[in-house]
Amino acid sequence: MKRKSFLSLYSGCGGLDAGFHEMGYHCEAAFDVDHDAVATYIANYGRTAHRLDLTAELTPAFKDFRNIDIVLSGAPCQGFSTVGRRQLNDPRNHLLARGAEIAISLQAKLFVCENVMGSVQGSHVVHWNRVARMFSAAGYDTSFSTVNTLHLGLPQSRKRVIFIASRNGSAKTVTTQPSGKAATLHDVIHHLSRERNPSEVMHSPLAVKVAPHIKPGQKVSDVRGGRNVIHTWQIPSIFPETTTTERLVLYSLMKLRRANRQRSIGDSDPVSKHMLDRYLELDTDAEIGSLRRKQYISVTQDGINIRNGFNGLYRRLSLDLPSNTVDTRFGNPRLYLHPLFDRGFSVTEASIIQGFDASFKYVGAIPSKFRMIGNSVSPVASRYLATSLA
Repeated sequence: MKRKSFLSLYSGCGGLDAGFHEMGYHCEAAFDVDHDAVATYIANYGRTAHRLDLTAELTPAFKDFRNIDIVLSGAPCQGFSTVGRRQLNDPRNHLLARGAEIAISLQAKLFVCENVMGSVQGSHVVHWNRVARMFSAAGYDTSFSTVNTLHLGLPQSRKRVIFIASRNGSAKTVTTQPSGKAATLHDVIHHLSRERNPSEVMHSPLAVKVAPHIKPGQKVSDVRGGRNVIHTWQIPSIFPETTTTERLVLYSLMKLRRANRQRSIGDSDPVSKHMLDRYLELDTDAEIGSLRRKQYISVTQDGINIRNGFNGLYRRLSLDLPSNTVDTRFGNPRLYLHPLFDRGFSVTEASIIQGFDASFKYVGAIPSKFRMIGNSVSPVASRYLATSLA
């Protein structure tokens, strides 16, 4: 049988391609605009990757790939992600259609595209609708599926949309379902070196001080409550010390700023001093002045508010549970702390949690390596796709 071939668009470091390489598919070429991602792809898969801005007009070089078997597209997700601003007309959102345009022009047999769940939520689905219409007009059958790596044995809940277009026959759906007990962080990183300061770890002086106060499953937040939340005023060795009454004011502000809404946007509003005094049944002039000097609160003409949200910072993950979604900020200790040590995660740990083999090599500075890992499709999902579509 003829060896199946594929073309990779927005390839990144090669996460979406991993399973297809392992299944014996031949990569004719991979394209990405990021220099480090291209260098990393070459370091792991050979000299098949090229730096190319796919927002530009189609280059004549693409004609060499006509009738290719598969076009893989890992179009950027930043404009769709709920972590970002989610602007409908973010230029990166239109790269979904660029991938479709290239695949159709090459008369590819299969088109496989992955993106975040935010891409099918709200008005942003208009971009997928455009892609589906383009393929339908070109005679392709299309399908949408949802893949969660937690269902594939990876200790990370990572839900992604998979769009498939087929020129010869129906487009297969590849939706995953739970299949027993989920994997945990312990399953994949317990064997790694336990040295306290491994190479390729991002550092933060404040994180080093805060980390000893955070237990697994806990995070720092001054605007939320709950047993798994630590407030900065509960760490007087680092943050300014407070009196009992001042803490009562802070807890009251934390509640009132969300309970008495005045605006239709955001999740909280400043609290008037009259409302605060009436709620506590006392005059809070002294406490407000003191908390303002200690920079716990801000006072404006709109009212009183907690100054620093610290919402979800210094989150320490638990070995007994799956990881949070590995994103581009996963190496930042202000956001994610190692379950056992008072530091963030190393590049190697983040890579393995994402599903890459321990031997996978990254090229570039530490922030660039974390960006590549967070932006990539998990190789675990890629293997599932390659096997399902074989």
